[in-house]
Amino acid sequence: MGGRVMGRPRFAAWALAALLATGCTLDRGGLRVPVGDAAVRDAAVRDAMTDAAGCVPAEETCNGRDDDCDGATDEALERGCGSDVGACAPGIESCAAGRWGACEGSTGPTAETCDGAADDDCDGAIDEGCPCTDGEMRACGSDVGVCVPGTQTCTGGTLGPCEGEVAPGVEACDGALDEDCDGRVDEGVRVTVYRDADGDGHGDPTMTTTDCAASTGWSLDADDCDDDCAACHPAGTETCDARDQDCDGRVDEGVRSTWYRDRDGDGHGDPTSPAMACAAPAGHVATGDDCDDDCASCRPGGTETCDARDQDCDGTIDEAPTGGMEPCPCPRRTHAGHSYLFCRGAYDQAMGQTRCGSVGYALATIGDAAEQAFVWGQISSGTPDDWWIGLDDRAVEGTHVWPDGSPLGTYRAWATDQPDNGGLAPVEEDCVEMSFSASGRWNDLGCEIGYLSVVCESP
Repeated sequence: MGGRVMGRPRFAAWALAALLATGCTLDRGGLRVPVGDAAVRDAAVRDAMTDAAGCVPAEETCNGRDDDCDGATDEALERGCGSDVGACAPGIESCAAGRWGACEGSTGPTAETCDGAADDDCDGAIDEGCPCTDGEMRACGSDVGVCVPGTQTCTGGTLGPCEGEVAPGVEACDGALDEDCDGRVDEGVRVTVYRDADGDGHGDPTMTTTDCAASTGWSLDADDCDDDCAACHPAGTETCDARDQDCDGRVDEGVRSTWYRDRDGDGHGDPTSPAMACAAPAGHVATGDDCDDDCASCRPGGTETCDARDQDCDGTIDEAPTGGMEPCPCPRRTHAGHSYLFCRGAYDQAMGQTRCGSVGYALATIGDAAEQAFVWGQISSGTPDDWWIGLDDRAVEGTHVWPDGSPLGTYRAWATDQPDNGGLAPVEEDCVEMSFSASGRWNDLGCEIGYLSVVCESP
């Protein structure tokens, strides 16, 4: 029984002899049938290749059958397997029981290793997918700024550390070098500084630049309100000089003094006319306690005289000092902030005006019922005199006015049938009295009548 290599069987000797006997010949291409009676030859071949059991020999295949009619099944069937590409070596598979067995004797493929030499996975490519090849050297790092490139060496498919490089550092403010190698100098480390012309450590917020630090004439603080004034800054102390030393937006606050207008030059100012200033303006004083700034004798501590003015500024006119004599020649009473003099005597209306005017008073103006009652209460308790008051119609008959020129108002206290301008008497009655007989009611009377007393009133 002949052997078989790589799946190609040998013909049995007896079969070959039978074929040759039928006129077949052998050449390099195999068995050839000579030209002639084909049917006879084909039959002869069939007869020659058919054994006694009727088996027709064929090429043995791995199928669990006796294809070549030699009495054995799948005998000596082998075939090549595996790969001979790259690092791989082929092996042999053997047939048994109709099945091809394992590939024996082959090597690879294995996982590709980055060695720069072998095709470990036998795909025809070396080191595919590897980041680098063992022994390979690459440039690394940066050449920007102060940085200097280095090199990396590949070991086991991995690039090693960058050796020999000068790596980026922390940016320093030096105005020259790019320490972090980003192409910029001093970025992120320069500061904004502000012009400090007056050297007080506080800068002008409107004048800025950037620098590594605040050099002479510059400050990191932008809070100066007056860079021409070394004393002017937020920590400054306000002084009275028309500048804002503490930079609070106000000038001389809390340090200016209050001065008062002193028109009469008595050293006491009008409290209703204050002025704030560092020093006294012309015509001003520091004391604001004058009650009458048109009266040089009127001031706190002044001596009261009878002139319808408050010389001692105590709020009362013409009063007697404690334990002293009345300054006025006539009895004085007060009502509703006014001072009244009740001067008994024998006066015509013109004399009465003079008497009152001599002490700064005028004949009384009766403006309402309360004032009328007050005056009547004063004159009714004494001798039964009639009293001149300040009403007259000498300028225009029938138009009565008071001493200050104001017209007679809505309040009128005329006695019955008054004013009558004298009635049938051949005289003009242009002045007015408070009549005792009429309980103080008003009566018009001739201004020349000279036996009346006088009621005077302060302005």
